[in-house]
Amino acid sequence: MSVSKYTLHRIMKSATGTRVSLEAADLAAKYITLVAARLALNAARIARESGRVVVRKRDVALALEIMGVDVDRLEKGDIDPIKGLGLDFKDVE
Repeated sequence: MSVSKYTLHRIMKSATGTRVSLEAADLAAKYITLVAARLALNAARIARESGRVVVRKRDVALALEIMGVDVDRLEKGDIDPIKGLGLDFKDVE
């Protein structure tokens, strides 16, 4: 399962207001898929360590917090795309 390059294409165009090639969106989609898979694996590990087989919202929230995401702001939709989620991404200057 992977994130659709067409979905990422729309997001990238909307976020930047510029033209975006499908090849660029495809590469971004591959990266987002890897991030989502890592998040899922971490949440599943948290659920297992809690003695459960079902991954719950709290497992995903804890995995996100461990990754440095401000979950409260994320849930409120109070995330600035420029400032991001609190992750230590390096931006192009």
